Amino acid sequence: MSREAMKYTPGPWAVSHGYDGSISVDTVNHVRLNLTTACKVVVADICKHEMAEHFSAEANAHLIAAAPELLEALQDVCGRLLYRGVSTNAGHPDRTALEIARAAIAKATGGEV
Repeated sequence: MSREAMKYTPGPWAVSHGYDGSISVDTVNHVRLNLTTACKVVVADICKHEMAEHFSAEANAHLIAAAPELLEALQDVCGRLLYRGVSTNAGHPDRTALEIARAAIAKATGGEV
């Protein structure tokens, strides 16, 4: 998917910590919002759940921040697998991995593979 076609805020993204203990995921670079304005953008505010012992807001923030790079890497891997002849036809040993990867890309891009 080209940068022109993507609908999400361009990466890279990074985890930021507010002075009040808040956690957010922000763009690393300034993003052009219109003809006259470019700034860093908050991609996500991460909620902390004080009662939750089984997951961490910090870990969630790092996973979200890695999303653009993970998507790009997965798209590259799928392209390489298809180029090497891996298909979704039954019987190919890497078929299941390709199907899982393509489903993840579709989920991340709103149905576009």
